Amino acid sequence: MTRHWSDRSLRNLANIHPDLRAVMDATLKDSPVDFIVIEGRRTQARQAELVAQGASRTMNSRHLTGHAVDVLPIDPADGRGKFDWPLYHQLAPAAKAAADRLGVSITWGGDWTSFRDGPHFELSWHEYPAGAAWPAHGPRMDAPAPRPAPEAPAPTGLAAWFNALVAAFSRVRR
Repeated sequence: MTRHWSDRSLRNLANIHPDLRAVMDATLKDSPVDFIVIEGRRTQARQAELVAQGASRTMNSRHLTGHAVDVLPIDPADGRGKFDWPLYHQLAPAAKAAADRLGVSITWGGDWTSFRDGPHFELSWHEYPAGAAWPAHGPRMDAPAPRPAPEAPAPTGLAAWFNALVAAFSRVRR
């Protein structure tokens, strides 16, 4: 059975590092359980909200830079998303195997000892430092909107996305 990303997952995957996106794509294909991406890149405001709720303990989250995602496995018994450790223990090995196959270093929050975080997968801090430039998979959250030529109407839809992608790559190569 071929799985496809939900609209919610696609929105949450839009601004993450392309290597993490590749790992998640491979995991979706190979995992014994289906899942959705419930969090991707976050704003400072969203991160502060989660810290205030106790759902996160840091304002230095890898989510802020597009280096982390949170996922929710779908229970095959009833088709519902569940924060259930046995499901994460099926999903995590598939994510780790996909990362190994792709040569991408990831960390699973379920392996942490002080604040176990089953939904959380992030790129290695050592190999993917937060300040390093990377090509955006889609328009970056901090990228200004592309400026159209004065005589042309502003692009919309796919054209706007493409222009933002070109602008993002242009900044990375400078």
